[in-house]
Amino acid sequence: MKKIFLLILFFVLFASALMAQGQIYKKADAEVQFGEIVQKHTIDVSLLKNIIAGKEKIGFNINNNLLLIADENRNVLYGTLFFGKKINDSELLFYFGVDMVQKLLSLSNEETVTFTIRAGKRVVKGETFNYYCIETTQWVLQLSNPCPPDCLLIFPIDYMFFSAHAGILSKRIFS
Repeated sequence: MKKIFLLILFFVLFASALMAQGQIYKKADAEVQFGEIVQKHTIDVSLLKNIIAGKEKIGFNINNNLLLIADENRNVLYGTLFFGKKINDSELLFYFGVDMVQKLLSLSNEETVTFTIRAGKRVVKGETFNYYCIETTQWVLQLSNPCPPDCLLIFPIDYMFFSAHAGILSKRIFS
């Protein structure tokens, strides 16, 4: 029974790692659901396509209207102050699946895309966050994963390793 549980846990974690991160909304719906824009930074679509080429996930944050984009390993891909460096694990990034970013870009024929922070609030694992979005004039990509605290979908191998050890620990405690 315990082996079946661990097998199911493994497949759930593996499947969740493969799931797309983010959801696309019509701009009008996003305005109502996520609130008004409080910070934003616009970049060229061609630049964003170059940044995300070959990546699975990207994380971003905006601070004082300065945009920072990093890969799933927290290596900075865009951002003048930190370019080429690795971001500390405690620094907050909001992650999207690159497949969803590409889908957003394919829905529009625009030259720029805007990274935004919206006024609306949501709770993830007991912490309150604004909505972090990637937007065109007609579409909004939302439901990013804030990391930390929600790093499970971004770094599934680390969590699988931890879960395997937690399973051994729980086996000792609950046996």
